[in-house]
Amino acid sequence: DDFAVFGSLQAQILRWSPFTWVTPEVSLAGLIFQQAMLLYLYTSAGCLQRLENGMYQTMVDATASEAMSYLSQLSASARINSGLCWPIAVVGSCLSDPQQQDQLRCRLNAMVDTFGIGNMHRTLLLLEHMWQMAPGESGPWSISRAMQEHQMRFSFA
Repeated sequence: DDFAVFGSLQAQILRWSPFTWVTPEVSLAGLIFQQAMLLYLYTSAGCLQRLENGMYQTMVDATASEAMSYLSQLSASARINSGLCWPIAVVGSCLSDPQQQDQLRCRLNAMVDTFGIGNMHRTLLLLEHMWQMAPGESGPWSISRAMQEHQMRFSFA
């Protein structure tokens, strides 16, 4: 049953696509959210996704990279960024490559400089803590724990 539910959820998430009439920025934001949802799904398999070079880890890495690709196509000064802290936190929590972490760090700093919104800065602080976790401990299912451990209280919205 678990495999059937997993497959069904994956198919539903992958079938989604932005309406053709929305702006390119809205389309990219939707695709970033889609990748974040896939990351939640892929990391729901427990420790399986963290087996080095395993199928689940490959899916997580590829999905995070795709999300980063979409994010790089969206200007850091685009107004829609104000609603992207949640998917950025989810994607960032899955990044283990220091180069991708640096890209996201620069992105969030640019967003903070442009908008000056506290939740963007706090998202970066949260990710900095998560990137210090032992391999296999970070991920979307650890966001709440990291926030509690570091006494971070903020809304992603």
